[in-house]
Amino acid sequence: MKLKERVEHYFLIIVTLSTLVFFVSLLICFIGTVLNEHFGGGYRNNPFSFENLLIVIAPSFIIMAGGIALGIAYDGDKKLKKKKLKKKKEPRSEMHDMIRAVNPGARYEDEIPKGIGKFGLVKTNPIPVYGIDNVPNYMKQLRYKHTSQKGIVLYYPIQYKRTNDSDNSEEGTPISDSSDTVASTSADNIGDYIDVYNIYSFDGKRKLAKFYLHSYHWKTSVKVPEGFVNVSTVPAKQDGNKILEVIQKA
Repeated sequence: MKLKERVEHYFLIIVTLSTLVFFVSLLICFIGTVLNEHFGGGYRNNPFSFENLLIVIAPSFIIMAGGIALGIAYDGDKKLKKKKLKKKKEPRSEMHDMIRAVNPGARYEDEIPKGIGKFGLVKTNPIPVYGIDNVPNYMKQLRYKHTSQKGIVLYYPIQYKRTNDSDNSEEGTPISDSSDTVASTSADNIGDYIDVYNIYSFDGKRKLAKFYLHSYHWKTSVKVPEGFVNVSTVPAKQDGNKILEVIQKA
């Protein structure tokens, strides 16, 4: 039994016993009062009077009431956490078992706690993703800001291409049609299997950044690197992807 479970177990026992003591004390008070009245009130110092048993009743009542209040709060917190987890739950990744074997420190968080440096832009702080098969889902969240000559602000989706850590192609260069060498990299604070991706404008004509992803965690992050935004924060009228879809259908 885990420590948390043991604490909950013993706390439940204490609250149960306190509740029992409380009601037994009240019953004794009632019986003592009835007997005292039955015998004409001859027991001036009735040992079973409410006043005499108050020293037992008060603490047991406080523990009982506190236990009930904590129980309600704990149950509500469990339901809330369960609801949040259910809401954020992703379909099972094809890499689920591999993640368990490769990364015992896999997390459910949007950023790896031991990450160092700019999020997603350096290999010491890669973007956590739930399996390589969810990399496209992460990329779909990304938008970058574009301001037209007329001052219209839109947030466009990106293109991406896997590469390697030694790829030092400059920002602004177009996406290459050639099959560049792809390879994972590693970092002392993260471990192995850190994948590298070049990020391009929606039309592939301009490199925007180089991202590092670690696809061995239990949650696909919703956090985005500096210079980008999550589509969930973009007003529908400014989502460039919707405009591109309309253009394609025209």
